[in-house]
Amino acid sequence: MAVEGDFERGTVVTVKSVQGREIARGMVNYSSEETRQIAGKKKFTDRRDIAGQRL
Repeated sequence: MAVEGDFERGTVVTVKSVQGREIARGMVNYSSEETRQIAGKKKFTDRRDIAGQRL
């Protein structure tokens, strides 16, 4: 998984496949910085520690 660009909570972003094809689009709950920190975390508590109580 990769996070490209900078965005804030509430921004509409595009999700692309490995091949670069758009597979989804939606409004994000986390900023790009928070998303990079959360990526790869497996435990709910780990994600909550990074993003505060927004989960």
